[in-house]
Amino acid sequence: MTERNWQEDMNLCMKVDEAWSRELLIADQPDITTYWLHQAKREKERADAAESDYEALSANYDKLKKERDFWETKRTEHKNRADQAESLIQQKDTEIAKLRSAIEKAIAEYNLYEEPSAAADCMWQILYTHVQPEQASFLQGKGDKL
Repeated sequence: MTERNWQEDMNLCMKVDEAWSRELLIADQPDITTYWLHQAKREKERADAAESDYEALSANYDKLKKERDFWETKRTEHKNRADQAESLIQQKDTEIAKLRSAIEKAIAEYNLYEEPSAAADCMWQILYTHVQPEQASFLQGKGDKL
């Protein structure tokens, strides 16, 4: 089947104004109708395939969007945990520095007076002023046993 020009075929059909003339046109140009019906069929198949592809892509997009939202939530949770861990590390580093300072002061006190009880008293006083109260009471209980 040869290619036809849609505009020329449309112009030819527009010139026909009576029903019997259309019959003569179809008799004279029988391939017009067949050609354009085949073209319409091909276009319908192409449109159906495109619609099917669109529906598949749309479903896949929705699935990927849900997965993205899930992983974004997980990323946020992990970031929050990492931030909390970093905060805890900084807090513990501060506490370690305070304890190190207390130990250094206690050692200096011991070296100054050469008496263990003076160093221990100094260390307890420093700990009470630098360590959180619940930790200090725990340490006091340990100190009484020493």
